[in-house]
Amino acid sequence: MIDRLNKTSICSIVFLDIIGYSKKSVSEQIDDKTLFNELINEAIKNVAQNDRIILDTGDGAAITLMGEPEEALFISLTIRDGILLHNKSTGQSLRVRIGINLGSVRVVNDINDRPNIVGDGINVAQRIMSFAGENEILVSRSYYEVTSRLTKEMSGMFTYSGVKHDKHIREHEVYVIKPIENDENNVAVSDFSSNKGNIEPPVSGNKVNILNRMLLASMVLLAGFIVLYFITNQFKSDSAGKEKSAHETVENNANHTRAKKTQSVKKCSQAESVLGQCR
Repeated sequence: MIDRLNKTSICSIVFLDIIGYSKKSVSEQIDDKTLFNELINEAIKNVAQNDRIILDTGDGAAITLMGEPEEALFISLTIRDGILLHNKSTGQSLRVRIGINLGSVRVVNDINDRPNIVGDGINVAQRIMSFAGENEILVSRSYYEVTSRLTKEMSGMFTYSGVKHDKHIREHEVYVIKPIENDENNVAVSDFSSNKGNIEPPVSGNKVNILNRMLLASMVLLAGFIVLYFITNQFKSDSAGKEKSAHETVENNANHTRAKKTQSVKKCSQAESVLGQCR
């Protein structure tokens, strides 16, 4: 860790927060924090000491990972899985928010001469976490861009959640990690950390999204054909009207010409008649 001191690095940061922690009694805070710390220690047990820095934020924690970016996702899933299982088995309700970011940080020593993390990377991770709901994992656009390209299975784990604005009016594009049911038909979240290369999360939601997009595309295409049909008919109608009008104009001109000729003939006939009388 000494070789990274005062150097800027691109790291994955997991920021966690216990919801409603400050409103609980001291005994409840101790119970929640004890369970919370146990889950974190279990989740990071396979991460080398030199590849992580954990900061206690009082009502949560910030985990900086300097190795593989996907480690942040596996750790977050393991923690959330442990919380859900604990709540289900005990009837308690430990609720957390989790945010993940990939960004630049710098390792410095804190007032107790222990490694600490500063920089935009950890600040953004905290902002992403603040947008999350109860026991929900949100990730930043930078983290999504890197991690979703690793495997097809991992790409299917993310769902776009939109653009969020923090208190500084800064925009953040966020993605939510799809909730995974822990039943016989799906892979338990805790299995992800030990089977990185064989991740097969449920993709039913992704299939629905694809079907919805196909339906929307079909509707747009149909609407285009309808508009084209009406435009074509209108063009034909306008052309027919113009052609009819031109034909009527020609016919009127011809009739007018014939009328003039008839009048001329009559005048000539009258002139000849008058001339004959004079003779």
